[in-house]
Amino acid sequence: MNNTQWLKRLIAAAALPLAACGGTDTVVEDREISVETMPVNGDTLGFWIMQTETCLDGAAAICINDNSPYSNDLVLEDASLQPVVERYMERGNSDIGGKIIQINADDEALPAQLRTPEDSLFAATPIGEVFAIHLRFKPAAGEALQTLMSLGTGVFNVEAGSASVVVQFPVQGKRLLLPLEGPERWNELYIVSDGQNVSLQLNCENGPGFGKTAGAPLLSRTASALMLGARPTTPASEHFSGQVDMLRVSRVNEANLFCQ
Repeated sequence: MNNTQWLKRLIAAAALPLAACGGTDTVVEDREISVETMPVNGDTLGFWIMQTETCLDGAAAICINDNSPYSNDLVLEDASLQPVVERYMERGNSDIGGKIIQINADDEALPAQLRTPEDSLFAATPIGEVFAIHLRFKPAAGEALQTLMSLGTGVFNVEAGSASVVVQFPVQGKRLLLPLEGPERWNELYIVSDGQNVSLQLNCENGPGFGKTAGAPLLSRTASALMLGARPTTPASEHFSGQVDMLRVSRVNEANLFCQ
């Protein structure tokens, strides 16, 4: 970080009251910790900051590099789960160290999504009951909900529109809603489970949660692929057309790294 960038961050931080994780007073817009300094270990199942690379198999135009130890690259596919051979998704650099991507821009005629391949950890191993998910996104302009992330339609889904973000746990029959402040703002969503209780934070403010219903898993007892920008059988109108610059999935209930 150069002196000019540091000065901008210092001025921005001084202009805002400090807020601890879970506070209800203030949303701190500026972050001192970039995504590159977030810890990575064997419990980090996937960590994507939207760094694009050429796919190893050459079939798809773009893969998103996984910074976890498991190399679960996200592969660009169309709605029929076939590799997309040509696509431009990058929309510059984010303020936390990663790239910004927009999978489905307004000028794209065919919907697409990113998905972990069949040989990935997500396709072979269930996430389990204890987990943490960090997701940083900017919704599209319309109020209609679009699928931002999915672990399978009947397992776990995140939908977002300009006015709200919805987190779904279908096996538990739970649908948690959080209001958003429009399409111009980046949002940091944190979802965590200790195995018995699920809680949400949005921009470091506490959101809704629930206790696990006995006899049913929070997610699924079987493994499923991870999808970003859609879910299986998603209609074209519901593919996510906003912007994303980070997704992190861990199999421990790590603290909200956005707030540190």
